[in-house]
Amino acid sequence: MAACAHAAARSTPGVEGGAVAGPAAASSLVGTYVLRQIDGHDLPAPFPGRPDMMISYGRLRLSADGTFGLTRRAGAPQPAPGDGDDVGGHYAVDGDVLVLDPAVPGERLHFTRSGAMLTLRDDRGNTWLYERR
Repeated sequence: MAACAHAAARSTPGVEGGAVAGPAAASSLVGTYVLRQIDGHDLPAPFPGRPDMMISYGRLRLSADGTFGLTRRAGAPQPAPGDGDDVGGHYAVDGDVLVLDPAVPGERLHFTRSGAMLTLRDDRGNTWLYERR
């Protein structure tokens, strides 16, 4: 995996152009964000591409040390306890762009920030809206 993108100022390989993720940029995002909508639908909402599954909960936690935890609960027709996924890794900040770099092999996730909202547009064109709690 690429070098971890900690909150301390340094070059971040996971962000285009080797952007610097300084303490002020990262600290302004530290906190917990809850998933509010998927493609304009309030939760519970259909899992994109899987109309037989519903997402009832999502949470993104950004820590001051540059790590993240992402949790989603999904199931058919409603999630049962334990249904879903949990992913962790490191993050980098480049202006209003937040890049999550999972610890397990997978795609990097690029969020844009607007006020207390983080928006993810996935590779299938779906929009996931998270709000700071």
